Amino acid sequence: MLKQFFSFSGRLNRLRFLGYDVIVTVFLLLLKTFIENVDNTVTAILLLILVIISAVSAFSICVRRLHDIELSGWFALLKLFPIITFILDLILIFKKGTDGPNEYGEDPLSTFYEV
Repeated sequence: MLKQFFSFSGRLNRLRFLGYDVIVTVFLLLLKTFIENVDNTVTAILLLILVIISAVSAFSICVRRLHDIELSGWFALLKLFPIITFILDLILIFKKGTDGPNEYGEDPLSTFYEV
């Protein structure tokens, strides 16, 4: 299952994107809470490493969802800008993916994925 959080190839449908995005967001919020309450520098550094790993995961999820709507994964860099992040997330949540295969892979709704 961890492979699904770190793969940059293939496509991701809306529902799976939303589920993965919620998991990563909740995990990041928990890490933020822990980091704010840590007095030990070593623990804080370890938590920051987990934040970086989670951010890479969130980026990969965004890239695969962009692939589903036939956009390059490079558009995920727009998430570096807060206002654009909100707009991009709305597009990724509500825009239907391409029916059938596209240049990024098979239709995620027509293939079975391991959970």
